[in-house]
Amino acid sequence: MRKEILNASEVYREILDKYELKTLKEQLEVLLKNIDDFKLKILFVGGFSAGKSALINAVLGCELLEENQMPETAIASEIFFDTEEYIEGISEDKVDRYSVEESDTIDNSKYDYLIWHLTSDNLAKMKDIVLVDMPGFNSGISEHNKAILRYAGKGNAYILVI
Repeated sequence: MRKEILNASEVYREILDKYELKTLKEQLEVLLKNIDDFKLKILFVGGFSAGKSALINAVLGCELLEENQMPETAIASEIFFDTEEYIEGISEDKVDRYSVEESDTIDNSKYDYLIWHLTSDNLAKMKDIVLVDMPGFNSGISEHNKAILRYAGKGNAYILVI
């Protein structure tokens, strides 16, 4: 669908150029950029220790995320394909960059969520998809509940893991 829209936009550009409709052309360019940048965010939600991280690891084909009987995921973690591997810690006022090897040293309390940029072959097949590992609900940890409430509305699709 995206490809069809981008192909059709060439006709619209020509018409807008022909009739010198600069404002509409600028609006079209913004719209096309938004379409091109769109990624489907799939949030994995469920109780703590339901297997959200394990399921994502299975999709990735590697043991990236911590799996444990204890509540491990403290904040939302977006995971998507990139040509370079690194992690970003995102908060309202800053973005910090870490190497993937530093993942165990990141102070999650400083961030609203993390973004994992990975070169996984499995993720390369899903370039327009962002997998999101969420903290488990009912963990008894108030910070997990805050993280869930802060991020839950950003998803386009949800997978309930039980």
